[in-house]
Amino acid sequence: MVQKPLIVVAAVALLAAGCRSSFTSASGAPPPPPPLLVADPSLGTNDPSAVWLSSAVTQPPVLRSRPRLAVPDSINRKGIQGAVALEYVVDTLGRVEPNIRVISTDHPALVGPAKRMVQGMRYRPGRVRGRAVRVQLGTRVRIGGRAR
Repeated sequence: MVQKPLIVVAAVALLAAGCRSSFTSASGAPPPPPPLLVADPSLGTNDPSAVWLSSAVTQPPVLRSRPRLAVPDSINRKGIQGAVALEYVVDTLGRVEPNIRVISTDHPALVGPAKRMVQGMRYRPGRVRGRAVRVQLGTRVRIGGRAR
């Protein structure tokens, strides 16, 4: 009976040590905290790193330009088609920030072309009380077939 608690304590200690090492960078520093996500416009924030949901801004971002979708010939030759759902942040200058997140994809080969197209999009920035803010958006890019 005495050994069971020791085994549990040892397992918990090993698990904690493994978790701690997976949440630190190569330099030993913990990763930066995620940005503040603002969902309620009445609360507001002056934090410039905060990311607003599109439903919480007074003026949502407006798409001004979208580059053509460039699909490699290898994908077309193989007949790969489908959709990629992406989530991204539009900064205060209307550019898409580089940390585009893949929500879902019908084929892994479609992710690269979809991300490149979204990265090239330009927006009129979202605003809260006249101030440009970072806004989280999402889109679905269809590749192949009838869609684009």
